[in-house]
Amino acid sequence: MHIKSTYGNIVRAYILLAVLLLSFNRANAQNEQKFYCVVNKKNSVKSLNKVQLRNILLANTTTWRNNKKIQIVDFSVGKKARKKFSSEFLKLTPNRVSMIRLKKTLAGKALAPKIFHNQEDLLDYISKNEHAIGVVSSNTDLPEEIKIIYLEKK
Repeated sequence: MHIKSTYGNIVRAYILLAVLLLSFNRANAQNEQKFYCVVNKKNSVKSLNKVQLRNILLANTTTWRNNKKIQIVDFSVGKKARKKFSSEFLKLTPNRVSMIRLKKTLAGKALAPKIFHNQEDLLDYISKNEHAIGVVSSNTDLPEEIKIIYLEKK
C-alpha cells in the first residue's frame, strides 16, 4: 500500500508540473507581441531587413531609394506598444529613441517624426502618405492602402 501511495504522489506531481509548464508557456505566448513595419502601398520598397529598419527608425537612413524623405510615424513615448518595440527591437528606451531622432531633426538631417496617440490615426496617416513608415502590432487589421515591409521573426 505504501508503494501505491508513493507512486500516486509522483504521478500527481508530474501532472501538476505539466499543467504549470503549459500555463507558463501559454502566458508567455500571450505576452509576446510581434510587430509589423508598414508603409503605404504606393511606396516602392518591397521589404527591409532588420538592420535597414533599425537605421530608418533611428534616423540614420533618412531617404527612400527615390531620394524622397522618409517620414517616421510613431506612438507617443508612454504607449505600451512603443515601449515594448523600442526595448525589444531597437534595444533602447523610447526616450532615448526620441533623443536620437531629435538630434537628427535639429541638425537638419531628418524629418521630425509624426507622433500619434492611437493606432487608428497612425494607420490613417500612413495610408495617405506614400513616404511614411511605422510599426504596429502584428494582430492589427491593416487598411488596404498599407503593406507590410518587415515582419518581426522570433
